[in-house]
Amino acid sequence: MSDSERFQTERLIIRRPVAADAEVIFRGYGGDLQVTRYVSWPRHRSVQDSRDFIRFSDEHWARWSGGPLLIETAEDGRVVGGTGLAFECAEFATTGYVLSKSAWGCGYATEALAA
Repeated sequence: MSDSERFQTERLIIRRPVAADAEVIFRGYGGDLQVTRYVSWPRHRSVQDSRDFIRFSDEHWARWSGGPLLIETAEDGRVVGGTGLAFECAEFATTGYVLSKSAWGCGYATEALAA
């Protein structure tokens, strides 16, 4: 992965999702009704939905050289959520985050978005 696809903060590794991440995305946060309650995308109802998200991510990265990112803990490599950039055009992108319940209240969103 290039430097734009993976970087590290004091406590987190922020990186582009890969195919092997589908199960952990689904089980960790994508399929959790509480976690996905206020996000702009539909809750993943199966691991296939998480695979489809990774394909979407790959397409976004190919088009814009940026896109969705996973947030994992540097200490143990546990995927705890996602962030990234959603491009609408070359001059405008939005960002946000989603975190598994186990990561709520840890300051990970602030740390990831600051990076």
